[in-house]
Amino acid sequence: MATKTISKSVFNADQSWFYNEILSLEGKKLRIEVRRNAYEMQSHAKVELWGGTEWNQLYWLPGCQVKMKRSYVEKGITEADFADDRKELLRVAKALVTE
Repeated sequence: MATKTISKSVFNADQSWFYNEILSLEGKKLRIEVRRNAYEMQSHAKVELWGGTEWNQLYWLPGCQVKMKRSYVEKGITEADFADDRKELLRVAKALVTE
């Protein structure tokens, strides 16, 4: 079950690190977002499915379950820092989308 990345970005905004990716899976569009903030309650990881007019949430993890723990003041954050969260979100999305 191959995925194809359409766009991907890692950036710092609002005292948070963000990882955003839009990808194609089995002809469907998915969007992954991981936000790591200094506060657990302001952090999350989610994957959404494009429904033709809007993104619909498939799966969500609260900040306490987000594996990316780097601080927003740290430099040199890359997509590799978000790899564990991306892997988990994609695992669940594949199971839901291909049922």
